[in-house]
Amino acid sequence: MKRQALLATGALGIVGGALIYLFGGNMMVSIVCGMILFLLLWFINRPQRTVTVAVKPSEGADEESLLKEGKKQLCFIDDYLSKIQDESVYAEAASVREKMERIWSTLEEEPQRIHPAADFFSYYLPVFGSILARYSKLEENRVESESKEMVRKVFFDIGEAMERLRESLFENDILDLSADIKVMNQSLQSAGLIGSNWPSQQKGNGR
Repeated sequence: MKRQALLATGALGIVGGALIYLFGGNMMVSIVCGMILFLLLWFINRPQRTVTVAVKPSEGADEESLLKEGKKQLCFIDDYLSKIQDESVYAEAASVREKMERIWSTLEEEPQRIHPAADFFSYYLPVFGSILARYSKLEENRVESESKEMVRKVFFDIGEAMERLRESLFENDILDLSADIKVMNQSLQSAGLIGSNWPSQQKGNGR
């Protein structure tokens, strides 16, 4: 509660107690009633605690802003990646970084794919950066030995997940390609240009 609001609440409590005393109450009753009034007013006007919750980008989020934020996250990752001393951990982290860059580049070239990949911006980039920063700090303080293998494993898993995420961006394209190929095969077979009829037709045409 702000100071002014607190003073106003206290003043109202004192005034309330004084009025009760003036209208026939005794001193003790007036003090108790004034305190009760003060507490009641304080409870009503107390500041409400706010909680910040991370949310995924909405469908109406600006695509350009998402890309800029993603680039900032990649720069943040680069900063801590450059501080990693262990070569094996660095190699795994650099592999993840490369795959994330490829995803970001794909989304930059084809912004219509951004919202289906909302978790990339709201979760994977910041969490990977946070893990990298914490591990870098442990290395700096020479206490990373117990966590090294665990970090390498999680970086490997994140890299696999990023590979699958990038492939999923093209899932509809793959399905469309498969459908086109199937239709083409059916057309070629119906025309006798491929399949079991092709050799006999080739031979017949040579007579």
